[in-house]
Parts: sequence; structure tokens; C-alpha cells
Amino acid sequence: MATPLPLLSRCRQLAFEVESTRGTYNDPAFSTKSVLAYDVTLTTQFGRFSRDVQHGTLTKLAGIVGQRTVQLSFTLEAYHDAAVDTPDHWMNLLTACGMKATAASASAGGSTYKFEDAVSDTAPKSNQTISFKLAMASRGGAAGEAFGVKIKGASGTFTVEARVGAPILFKFTFTGVFHSFEDLTLAAPTMPTVVPAVFHGVGFGFARVGLSINSDLCLSQFTFDSGVTVVPRECVNATEGIDYFTVVDRRPVGSFDPDLQLMADSTEHDYHSFMSSNTDCKLQWSLADVMSLTIPSLRITSIADGNRNGIQTASLDFEVVNETAESDVTIAFL
Repeated sequence: MATPLPLLSRCRQLAFEVESTRGTYNDPAFSTKSVLAYDVTLTTQFGRFSRDVQHGTLTKLAGIVGQRTVQLSFTLEAYHDAAVDTPDHWMNLLTACGMKATAASASAGGSTYKFEDAVSDTAPKSNQTISFKLAMASRGGAAGEAFGVKIKGASGTFTVEARVGAPILFKFTFTGVFHSFEDLTLAAPTMPTVVPAVFHGVGFGFARVGLSINSDLCLSQFTFDSGVTVVPRECVNATEGIDYFTVVDRRPVGSFDPDLQLMADSTEHDYHSFMSSNTDCKLQWSLADVMSLTIPSLRITSIADGNRNGIQTASLDFEVVNETAESDVTIAFL
């Protein structure tokens, strides 16, 4: 028997679908539900019960496989097809990260996503779960034979990374319940025709709460970490002992690197005073035809000495706070 051809790591395909019933696998089609992802990483997390009984030998009895879960991480480019007045498929991932979608007007297209005070079953829901299908490696070619894994009941967290000269990236990490290992067949996906814009001309603005935001900052990068915590909903009636994973907490944080300024140049960018006095601040930016991000209430938590190509910068870390029911983070796709 000839040795089979190797499976190639580059030949991967990832598809997902929102579950109609949490924890019930909803098979996504590679042809219509795929996403273009970077750095796809899958880690199986199968628990084992150790049978360390006392008997006539020091060698242990065979362990028992317990709960079977899977962690899946990947990176997506942020884009929106302005010709379509509905959310792009990839945006549905946010509803499994504790965010609630509200449809935008037909003229604007896209959707607006906000964190809720708590996850909710009120439509549209902010505690959806996701079924994933990943062809982990393939021989390629016409047959598209691949080894794959299926995951159900997944919830997750995400980070937004925006840098000058690059598209905005969403980095997701989902944890779900193992469904199966299977041999799969790749399909020709419906590819997005939109080329994502780079992080330029975004009108980045920062100010104390209560004052108007001026977009007069120079910076090169911005990050936002949703800080979402997901846990398994353990259940004796579930096949794997876990019904699904659900969002239970979050601590959003972020960072950016503005040029350091003299205190006399701008009292609105006196970052060190803002940090020491715990001043309530806000920021916003918008990339045309892609997305905007608004944080109406934040506190600067640390300032590090920064150097960007010889220019002195203030590397700021901040935490997002919730002063009112409407003060949480908003992401709008334009």
C-alpha cells in the first residue's frame, strides 16, 4: 500500500453558523458560511479522571475521558460590503461575545453592536452560541479531502487591533463543546469582494467627558480587548456534561500611543493629570465604509514611556467603565 499524500496546513477552511438552539450543532456550509481567517489555531481540551486506586501495583489503572471541550482562535479583517444593507456573516460572531446587534437604517447598511448590562434573551440576543466546522488540513486539489473537527455551543472573546498602514483586525478566541472529528470535503466558498481599508484618516479623538472631542491627535496604533469571560454550563443531562459555553463577565480594556505634549499645549490631552485624578474620559474614531468605535466612558490606568521613530509618545492603557446604562462600548459597521 502506497503512503498517503500529506495533509497541508495551509489548506484550511473555517465556517460557522449561529445555533438555533444553544448547544445543538448547526452544520455550517463551507460554500456559504466560510470566513477568511488568519492564524487559525485549535486546541483540544479533553479532561481525564485519574483512577489512582490502591491495589497490588504502583502502576495506575487506565484513566477515563471526562468533559471534552475545544478552544479555537483566529483573526479576521474588519470589512463591510457597503452595497449590502445587512450585516456581513462574520459580524454574527460578536453576538456570541456578549454584544447585541441593532440593525442600522437601510441607507447606512451594516449593524451597530453594543455591550449590554447583562447577557439577554430579548431579541436580538447577546448570548448566542456558535457551531464551527474547521477543515484543519487538506491535500488540496480537486477532491479537497481534509481532516476536520466540529464544535458546538461556543462563546468567546475578541480583541480589536488597529495599526497605521494595516487593516483593522478582530482577533477571536472561542471555547466550545467537542462534537466530532471527521473527514471533510472542502468547497469553493463565496469570497468577499470588498478589499478592507487601512487604518488611516479615522478622525481619532479623545477628551474629558463633558467636552467636545477634537480629532487632533497623532498616534500609530490602538487596541481594544473586550475582556469577556466565558464558562461552561455544566449539565448532567448533556452528552458531554456541558450544555454550552456562556458569557458571565467582562472587563474591557485598551491602549493607544499618542504623541506626548506639553501641558501648556493642550489641557485636553494632559494624560498624566487625567490618570492621577481618575478623570472620566472618552474616545471615538471612524474609518469610512468600514466601522466606527465609540467609548463614552474610560479611565487611564497607566502611562509608559514610548518612542516612535524618535518621537516621544505616551503609551496609554485604559479601562472601560459603565457610568450609565448607555455608556458602554459601541461598534458600528458603516
